[in-house]
Amino acid sequence: MKKLNLGSGTECLDDWINIDNSFNARLAKSPRLRYLLFKLNFLSKKHYDVDWADHIHKIMIHDVSKKLPFDNESIDYIYSSHLIEHLNKEVGEKLLQECFRVLKKGGLFRLIIPDLELFANNYIKEITDTQNSMDNTDFLMSERFLDQLNMSEKTRIPLIIKILHPEHKWMYDQYSLTALLTSCGFTAIRKMSYKEGDCPDIELLDNRPEESLYLEASK
Repeated sequence: MKKLNLGSGTECLDDWINIDNSFNARLAKSPRLRYLLFKLNFLSKKHYDVDWADHIHKIMIHDVSKKLPFDNESIDYIYSSHLIEHLNKEVGEKLLQECFRVLKKGGLFRLIIPDLELFANNYIKEITDTQNSMDNTDFLMSERFLDQLNMSEKTRIPLIIKILHPEHKWMYDQYSLTALLTSCGFTAIRKMSYKEGDCPDIELLDNRPEESLYLEASK
């Protein structure tokens, strides 16, 4: 059985193929450079203390905007958490097409993203609450909303921070992502809950339940 974790970060399980192309992962392959950036204060102690060393040997560095390095219908399960939103819409669609290509018939794809609908509902609620309050002088709600979406352009943030935490390039809700998965050929698309579903090891892999949408789809 072959299981593929796309955008694994440090959530690497031994019996999964873990793929990551983040700056953090690539930097972990060069511990001396990583240490130098830390000493030069380009890398914060918070980021430096993340224990990549115990995981990096389990990670395959690969750019998911390129063709996945697997044969047609060779993967039983695909898991991807908080990755596709960092790709523009066209590249994200190509990645899902690649996932469909490498997934076996009857295989399962679990896809987790920041939930645009959840963020939008919270934004509207904040507007309504402000309008109903005596103090309606808070004009920064839209900026906070964009900050939560990680889509606001912050020109004064140091380049190294932007590299370590790349902004989102597209956002999805249940309906748009379901339509996209359907267009790529997936079937039986259903909304799941945190650590609930048919994908193996989700009790170890799932994270960020306060902001995430969980979908599973079949081929």
